[in-house]
Amino acid sequence: MGYNARNDEIRDNITRMQREWEAQRGALATVRRDRLSVPQRLCHLAAVKVVVVILLIAAMPVWAQAKSRGAAKGGGVPNWDVSSSCRAAAKVAYTEDAIGREKSCMEGEQRTREKLVADWSTFPAEERARCIKSIEWFSPTYTELIACLEMYGQVRNLRENPASATPYKPP
Repeated sequence: MGYNARNDEIRDNITRMQREWEAQRGALATVRRDRLSVPQRLCHLAAVKVVVVILLIAAMPVWAQAKSRGAAKGGGVPNWDVSSSCRAAAKVAYTEDAIGREKSCMEGEQRTREKLVADWSTFPAEERARCIKSIEWFSPTYTELIACLEMYGQVRNLRENPASATPYKPP
């Protein structure tokens, strides 16, 4: 048997195997599709629609918050809705007086935002952008933002003056 004859035989075998595989795949798809009754198909379609609706509902707050971040792109303090973070923290931390804890959290966040507005220009733009980017993908708070900015400032100060560092002493 020559080289070309052998190649033709291999090509024919591959073609035959591809046809058989496609026929089996088509038969399997038909069986799977035919196994579902009309009510089952409708139920499956309804379940898919419910999942899509849930995903859209979950994405709306994230989209709305991303849209409200225009101030951060303009160079100012971001304008975040911290009510959901405060509400969740209040419920988890102290359930007896959740409303009071939430109100206290909101007041604290407002004071922190006012401090950020006053000190915003003292933080380097690169550090502001890094901190905002590091926390904006979840439900951010101004407390987290100022903590991040302060840590960056401490690292910057230690790099500029390594002698000011105090060694860690375990308790």
